[in-house]
Amino acid sequence: MDSKKAIIEKSRQAREERALAKKQEKAILTVQSVVRKFLVRCRMTKSSIDALESALSSMKDEDRDFKDCFLAIEEFLIVHGLKLKEPKNFEKHLDRIMRICKCITTSIMADCPLRHSYVGMVLQKEHVKTWTVQVQTLIRLSLRHCEMLNISHAADKDVFLVYVRLGLLMTEVSGWKQVVAIKQYSVLRVGLSSVTTLFLQHYHAHNAIRILGKSLFSHYQSGTSAQISELLITSVLTILSRISAVCKHSDQVMDQFCVYFLTIPAIVSLVSEYTPCHRLLFKDSMSIKLLNYLSLERNLNSVVCTLDFNKLLFLLANCIHIGFLDRDTVLAPKVRPNFVDVICQILNHLKIVCSFENSTSGSKCWHEIFGYIPNVISRCNWNLKAVKQQLICLWRPEVAEILFSTLMEVNSVASTVFTNSTSNLPSASASSSASHAPVEPLSSTSSITASSVPSVKSRSKASKLFRKAFPSLGASKATSKSLVSLDSLEMFHVSGVCRLYQLAKDVLSQCKVEMLCGITRLENILPHMLHFILLYASRDAAKFFTDLCVKSSRNLRSDLCAKGAKVISEENEQSWISDLRERAFTVFSLFCECTWYLTTILDDIEVYEQEKLFVMSDLQLLVLFLNQLCFNLIWTGSHARIPSLFTSVHSLLILLVERNYRRQFLTLDQLLIKEIKINNFMVEYEKNIPRAHLLIEKMPHVLPHDDRVLLFRRLVNEEKFSLGILESSRNYPKSTLITIRRNRVIEDGFDQLNSGVLSDANFKGLIRVKFVNEQGLMEAGIDQDGVFKEFLEESISKIFNPDLNLFKLTEDQKLYPSPTSSDFHDYHILLFEYVGRLLGKAVYEGIVVEVQFASFFLTQLLGSRGALYSCIDELPSLDEQLFRSLSYVKHYDGDVADLQLTFSCDEDEMGQVKTYELTPGGSLEPVTNSNKILYIHSMALFKVIPLLFFNCLSAMQKAIVKHWVIV
Repeated sequence: MDSKKAIIEKSRQAREERALAKKQEKAILTVQSVVRKFLVRCRMTKSSIDALESALSSMKDEDRDFKDCFLAIEEFLIVHGLKLKEPKNFEKHLDRIMRICKCITTSIMADCPLRHSYVGMVLQKEHVKTWTVQVQTLIRLSLRHCEMLNISHAADKDVFLVYVRLGLLMTEVSGWKQVVAIKQYSVLRVGLSSVTTLFLQHYHAHNAIRILGKSLFSHYQSGTSAQISELLITSVLTILSRISAVCKHSDQVMDQFCVYFLTIPAIVSLVSEYTPCHRLLFKDSMSIKLLNYLSLERNLNSVVCTLDFNKLLFLLANCIHIGFLDRDTVLAPKVRPNFVDVICQILNHLKIVCSFENSTSGSKCWHEIFGYIPNVISRCNWNLKAVKQQLICLWRPEVAEILFSTLMEVNSVASTVFTNSTSNLPSASASSSASHAPVEPLSSTSSITASSVPSVKSRSKASKLFRKAFPSLGASKATSKSLVSLDSLEMFHVSGVCRLYQLAKDVLSQCKVEMLCGITRLENILPHMLHFILLYASRDAAKFFTDLCVKSSRNLRSDLCAKGAKVISEENEQSWISDLRERAFTVFSLFCECTWYLTTILDDIEVYEQEKLFVMSDLQLLVLFLNQLCFNLIWTGSHARIPSLFTSVHSLLILLVERNYRRQFLTLDQLLIKEIKINNFMVEYEKNIPRAHLLIEKMPHVLPHDDRVLLFRRLVNEEKFSLGILESSRNYPKSTLITIRRNRVIEDGFDQLNSGVLSDANFKGLIRVKFVNEQGLMEAGIDQDGVFKEFLEESISKIFNPDLNLFKLTEDQKLYPSPTSSDFHDYHILLFEYVGRLLGKAVYEGIVVEVQFASFFLTQLLGSRGALYSCIDELPSLDEQLFRSLSYVKHYDGDVADLQLTFSCDEDEMGQVKTYELTPGGSLEPVTNSNKILYIHSMALFKVIPLLFFNCLSAMQKAIVKHWVIV
């Protein structure tokens, strides 16, 4: 039994040993196989690399047959195909891949026989498939390498050019010189074109548009100032246009083109500099296809949702520039609405990203186009000058004139119809004197012939329509039906353009002035806009806009339908009314802001004599219309519903009213609102009803001056009564006694009445004065009305004496604060506060003092300085000679550069000449025809604003409530 077990065990061990031996033998064979394969791969790898290097070296001779090189490339790609997918191995062979592509492009471009060229392989049946796959592989590898390049570096740029040149040659048969030269080319062309189409599709499938676009963007992102070469940009754009054409401008291609090409800063500006690129960009109506794609809301949203703030800005600028360059096509009547809508949508997205409406907190940074923006928005490192120049194209005359062409056409057609219906209406006055005498005011009973109106055809038409809008001025027979309804196609186009410029003005805040300037440069654009407004506002324009604000949707629906609008279902009534309101307000608001801007830069000669703003009759009627509308909006409480429109209308009205004060074209009585019953108004004011207070604050001129004086005195008496400083309120009202030495009136008054010693309440009360003569004896008489008045008059006469150097005199003997007062008085600020308190006390007590301030200072004292306040208007009251000199520069017919002016000013200060720069670096910036308006206003600002001492104003307001001064 034991022997049997031993035999079995021995047999088992023998089997195990044999099995182990077999496993060892198999393992040895496997290891040998792996090692052999490894060695073979190493030899093949080395062999393929050696063969490739040898083939590439041999191809330096253009007469060599490319077949050996073709086979070496094929062997290299087969051997290294899988390894090239690994980043480390791919980076190891980048130089060889570039050299392969360079060798191929050199071969195709060389003057050699077809059999020696790389493209000759495609004509050999046995190599067609291999050649096609090889090119596709090289396309993939080249695009992959392009993603790793930064073409702002010279070495990377050279590599990028090699790959781009390969793409150019492989996507167009006409670039194959050797093939084109053979006789059978016309027969082979169709077949070979299908091959190049395959390559283009391969480019598209591997995101060539994204990769090439990002490569160009990296050039700008690096912050380099070097410009992309014409060869590079032309080559890239050629490939992109071929891909787009092969894909039939599909949505995917358009999306990638917008996201990765049109977001390159000022790329369209660069393209426009090179003629070949310019043709490529607009080939096959590319601009129209882009607009059509972006005009669909879903497409535009898919584009903008992937863009950051900076790229969104670049997309906007490039789209605007495309519209400018291809304006004959893009701004054609049928396509124009798409362009306007696309630009509006992009501006809206910029507005949201920038948080213009909702961002009221958090730190902000300065942007040269948008002004202050939230700090969370990344700043771009490149120069935005070129981008800003693209944005300016939106309001250049060539574009603005086309965009407003519908407005011009409507006016032209309507004027013909309207002239016949208004031929019997009386003409309004258009006379204006060449002298500085007041313009003859408009009168509803005056009969001035139409021959006195300047022969400006469009302006006279606007004047007739103005007469139609004011039935009280003689147009009682005018129809109440609008010649242009708010829902008409013409209104849609015009309001769309106005909305575009309103959005651009709000979003591109630092371009606002340039934009308004560009729009107002169009010939007669403001009279045309006024004409158009009256066409849709019908008879009473002020009532029309008031009704739009006040009336409910149901009431407005019937009114608008009566004026020519189409009937709409009740379920859509709310949105329909809202849309029509927005259209009417948008056109009117832009008109007001443009008129406001132009008014600030025109001098009296241009307004009154040359009538560059409006003919005088239109200007008169415009002020009356705005005056009535502002009153209506305040009195009905509608100003709060449309604050932006009210601000525009009110600002324009006040600007024109102030100009009327300087040189009248309307009498003050014509600015009064007849509907105001002064007794009822006084009651409302005393009851603190908001509309009465707001009317006094915003439009005091609509009330008679005498009534405003009575109101002021009533307010003063009421405050005195509440403070207990009237004898009727108390038997012994509290008073303040001061002692004044005759030879130190200013010093003693300052010591006892300045704000640090006497409170505002006590200063408003009864002040009794005791004079001490030069001998030191007390003078008889202590009473407010007599001695205090004497003290006040004597103090003011001494303080305003120019010898004290606290105030100076202009050429026409008007007072203004001395700019050198600090050199003579250590406490000149406190002295100005004291002057303000004395003036305030005089007004408060009704004491007349003979002080005549210069107009520019008085304007500031009354708080009339607005956002577009023009210092040039007030400059004559300070320096008439300087004003004439600046006017000469403004109207200079030749080249202003010949005058050798710079943005600087020399001032004589205490015998020393000091140079001040009007702008940073202004002493080196010459004045030219393009910037002379800026120079004129900068010089006026420098002269006027530093002379304004607001301490005097603030001190005066301590004695009198601020809005009382307005009264």
